[in-house]
Amino acid sequence: ALAATAQAACGRPVDRVVITHDHYDHWFGLAGVDNAVSWGHRSLLDDLNSGITPEWAEELGFTRDKVLAPTHLVESVSRSDLGDRTVEVCWCGPGHTDGDLVVLVPDADVIFAGDLLETEEPSFGPDATIGTWPGVLDRLLERSGPNTIIVTGHGRLMTRDDAAAQRSAIQRLFDMGSR
Repeated sequence: ALAATAQAACGRPVDRVVITHDHYDHWFGLAGVDNAVSWGHRSLLDDLNSGITPEWAEELGFTRDKVLAPTHLVESVSRSDLGDRTVEVCWCGPGHTDGDLVVLVPDADVIFAGDLLETEEPSFGPDATIGTWPGVLDRLLERSGPNTIIVTGHGRLMTRDDAAAQRSAIQRLFDMGSR
């Protein structure tokens, strides 16, 4: 269903996927586009090897064999020529998770930020590294300009100013917790 919806929206089959991080809502859908070339952080392999499918995932129909590894592992930057444009898949450090990836589309002035940025409050799970998260967002913001469109992991699009404000809020939370 995911692949069909994406194909209808894009007017072509999904043939490339970036897994922005290892949470099920950003990764498990790869099973629906299993022929696509995919990128993910190297930490995904550790998750696969440690038994990524807890009981709740199995209740959703995901067993270990349905959770796919990406075809390309990213440790810092990977560039991909899509024919009419080049995109960069970048790891800027641990933040929302250890393996957050962002996708930069320089000629379109678009950044896909995954859950490093969310329109509501960012999600701070047990795998978040709040102390380094602001620095990760600094690196993302360095690659943005005043007109950059930032696609969040959940919610509406953000401007650079919106992203900078969320970065500051995360920094304040870290500062309060480290007192």
